[in-house]
Amino acid sequence: MKIISLVLIELFFIQYNCFSQEYPDEKTVQGYKEIISLYPEDLVSHFPKEIAHEKVLITAFKYPKIQDLSYIHIMSILNDKEIETLKKDALLEAKAIYHFTDSCLMVIPYNYEEDSIIINTDSIRYCQNSNMLPISNIRTWGDFVPNFYKNATIFIFNAEKGCFLKNDYLSKSGVGLPNAWQHGYSRGIVIFKNYVLYWLDVW
Repeated sequence: MKIISLVLIELFFIQYNCFSQEYPDEKTVQGYKEIISLYPEDLVSHFPKEIAHEKVLITAFKYPKIQDLSYIHIMSILNDKEIETLKKDALLEAKAIYHFTDSCLMVIPYNYEEDSIIINTDSIRYCQNSNMLPISNIRTWGDFVPNFYKNATIFIFNAEKGCFLKNDYLSKSGVGLPNAWQHGYSRGIVIFKNYVLYWLDVW
């Protein structure tokens, strides 16, 4: 994959909102469009093209910056037809399917709220299984939907080792994963009922 050069933008933007008629606001919509445009299409192809007319509950994204993990996390609500279509497509596209209740998960040990690597936490079942693909540490955002972590399905569309941003924008010493995953990315979705959380993490 072609390594891209990104303009350094020191901007960290997180917003939470539950069923607000004024959300997403124009600033959020434009910020989302901007950050989506910074990445290669194959890394963000699973995200909605825009969120102006989406029922969005969570937007959390951080533009690439020096020696850190960058990410895009979006949670929205789809209607029954949309969620069924998404599930069918996800089953075909997924490289792996996991659940938060699995005994072995390779979770990126990163706290998005604090911009820091987590050394030890009960919320992460760290797994050294070489066949596992890393997933985003979505638990950072808390219990936003009852039974979400108990019953949600995790679809990993892809995760690859290597450098997918300019070196200046990659984490200096990884994000706490095994050495083979010092740099890389993970992308996919999590589905629970009519809720879907889209993620991309690059480090």
